[in-house]
Amino acid sequence: MNYRLWNASIFLLAFLLPQFVQAQPLLLVVQEVYIDLHTGPGRGFPRQFAVERGATIRVIKQRTDWVKIQTERGSSGWVKSSALEKTLTTAGLPVRLSRTRFSDYRQQRFELGVGGGYYAAEPEVFARAGYRWSKIFSTELGVAQVTGDFSNSKLIMVNVLTQPFQWERWSPFLSLGIGRNYNNPNRSLINAEKTDSDFFNFGLGTRFYLTRSLVVRAEYKRYNLVEGDENDGQNEYNIGLSFFF
Repeated sequence: MNYRLWNASIFLLAFLLPQFVQAQPLLLVVQEVYIDLHTGPGRGFPRQFAVERGATIRVIKQRTDWVKIQTERGSSGWVKSSALEKTLTTAGLPVRLSRTRFSDYRQQRFELGVGGGYYAAEPEVFARAGYRWSKIFSTELGVAQVTGDFSNSKLIMVNVLTQPFQWERWSPFLSLGIGRNYNNPNRSLINAEKTDSDFFNFGLGTRFYLTRSLVVRAEYKRYNLVEGDENDGQNEYNIGLSFFF
């Protein structure tokens, strides 16, 4: 017997077999009166339609605690995973879907966050959206509104973050970015004019994985004006919540 030919045949079969054998889709039967389907993986997305009791649905994919399904008619939408745990398989067995875990957080690429803090000793609120393009690097867009006694400011910025210990629940990070400050003085000030200025910033912060899809994030930033004096800068302290998906 030609053992080399036999071994090569076995190797080729093991390589090609998965290409032809497809995994069977997970089919479920709705047991509730109805299940609401959303346009996206979150309660903030509008409801599309409802699937009634007795209908068969197919699971397409899961994202955190939301699952994308497809109906018998080919329509698709997102449903909370807890709702699917009240369904049955076509064999009549109960369904148990995986819950969001810390390992899921490490694999997510998109992040939305809100919070508040102080910029130059004045209160601020902010929102940001980020995208992680490697294991330790991410880019985010942030907008902050500062309300002061003499003026209000809006800061728009782009930052690059590095998070070298992202596999830990407590994870420090560094940030570096650029942006623009739009300053609008109060009407009570005489001869005050609106001013715009570019800035660069650097920061140090930490993330803490709280639970499910939530992360607490605290940060210190130092802002310096591009066209100002080299010592002309402001400090910022903030804390907020982030949702990853």
